[in-house]
Amino acid sequence: MPKILIEDIESVSFAENEAYKTLRTNILCCDKDIKTILFTSGEAETGKTTVSLETALSLAEIGRKVLYLDCDMRKAGLISRYNLNGKVNGLSQLLSNKQAVPENYIYETSVPNFYVTFSGPIPRRPTELLEIRTFHRFMKMVREWFEYVIVDSPALGTVIDSVIIARECDGVILVIQHKEEKKKLDKIIGQLRMSGVEIMGAVLNKVPEKGSQ
Repeated sequence: MPKILIEDIESVSFAENEAYKTLRTNILCCDKDIKTILFTSGEAETGKTTVSLETALSLAEIGRKVLYLDCDMRKAGLISRYNLNGKVNGLSQLLSNKQAVPENYIYETSVPNFYVTFSGPIPRRPTELLEIRTFHRFMKMVREWFEYVIVDSPALGTVIDSVIIARECDGVILVIQHKEEKKKLDKIIGQLRMSGVEIMGAVLNKVPEKGSQ
């Protein structure tokens, strides 16, 4: 596996850190067969990528070997966050190349126990790429190689990609915003249930502080 230096990982507040520890504990208490966990949301800008990334880092912090898999091939989220454009290969390239060696798309980072597969350049047809057998084989391999695979995916209220990805995962955690419409959430939950994935729970994000509107 290639190595990459990831710096400037955002520090979180004490309260946020405790919240991630609680989420981590809940994950650890789940069935031991739940290893690949999808994070999705109903809307964009819910903080889903931050929540999934911090959860992965929190698991790595206690010695669990974790792969953070950026499956949102519709935007260069994690790559742009760390200014890595042009320096790394990603999932879209792996799925587009039948001769690709999966290990070459998994990066060992400067954070102990923390590995990353980036989303790669934005492809023309991301949904169709996720449907091919290569993605199924890749998910099966990383499930054997890592203790946990934390998967970030596009908002389900926008595109169907998360349902396709969910078929390859053991569980899903929804990241929802304060006062998000229940009708919309019910629709998203229904779509996820069709995939057969276990809905593990939800993270309520962006809750106003006491006294704010």
